[in-house]
Amino acid sequence: MTIEAGRITTQLLDVMDLVSRAFMIEVDDAYLEKVRAYVQVPITGLVPDAQKYAERGAHQLDSALKAYDKADDKPLWRDYLDASYAELFLGVAPKATEPVESCYMNDERVLYAEQFFQVKEIIEKTDYQVPANFHEPVDHIAIEFAFFAHLVHAGAYDKANDFRATHMDPWVQSALSDMIDRDDMGFYTGIANLARAIMIELG
Repeated sequence: MTIEAGRITTQLLDVMDLVSRAFMIEVDDAYLEKVRAYVQVPITGLVPDAQKYAERGAHQLDSALKAYDKADDKPLWRDYLDASYAELFLGVAPKATEPVESCYMNDERVLYAEQFFQVKEIIEKTDYQVPANFHEPVDHIAIEFAFFAHLVHAGAYDKANDFRATHMDPWVQSALSDMIDRDDMGFYTGIANLARAIMIELG
């Protein structure tokens, strides 16, 4: 399946942005409210396999938010969520994930392999700007998802298809599975399942 204009809805674009934001930086109050609003009206109309993951993700996010609402010490809950982000996306902690294409596509699991330079060159030929406060390699899942969403937003579907097929399909699903295996709070599991839904819907 390739991306076609008729399949791109405003809600799908919003979900892509929701996922991209979650991968990019720790959550804040404004983002949690966006997630809360999303779980009240989750996406529908996806292909069956994508819809299954979308519904699972919405349920997991709803459960995580309910746990937050019931927490006796909400600041501590947020601290744990920030720690989860660091472990899942920044490689901070023993046995942490390192969701970077170079790591997943090389047996040595090294950063800054050829995939990094390929993604860097592709991005530099577009008007996409890597956020100044993001200091991980550009083949990190956060940037790859954000760049993919940028291309879809711009209607550059051929470029989006090529980028996804070359630089996302070979490793992102494995990275999402690893995130889910290592997540102990449920929030990023829900985000990962939304990401799975996007990849299937547009894959």
